[in-house]
Amino acid sequence: MPLVGVVPRQDVHEIRFPDVGASARGNTAPPMRPFTVMEDDRLKVTAVLVPHGPVFPSFAFRFDTDHGSVTFSGAPGPSPTWPNWHGTPACWSTRR
Repeated sequence: MPLVGVVPRQDVHEIRFPDVGASARGNTAPPMRPFTVMEDDRLKVTAVLVPHGPVFPSFAFRFDTDHGSVTFSGAPGPSPTWPNWHGTPACWSTRR
């Protein structure tokens, strides 16, 4: 019996980001344009690098659907790369 609402398994892979001069020992989040992580007929996911201390790479993701957009980030606060997504609600979480 098939499970209702279960999404078929997707291949998992590392996120390849454009060569923008980012590195773990240098600038971890240089200015960049959002790049597409995945896209289908219902959802488009784009990302940019964001600063997150010693964690590299760290991303902010924007999810776009016909119903709206939302951005989630691994950054501890707003990032200089976010203006590329002007007008999109942004959510982030920090642990203390």
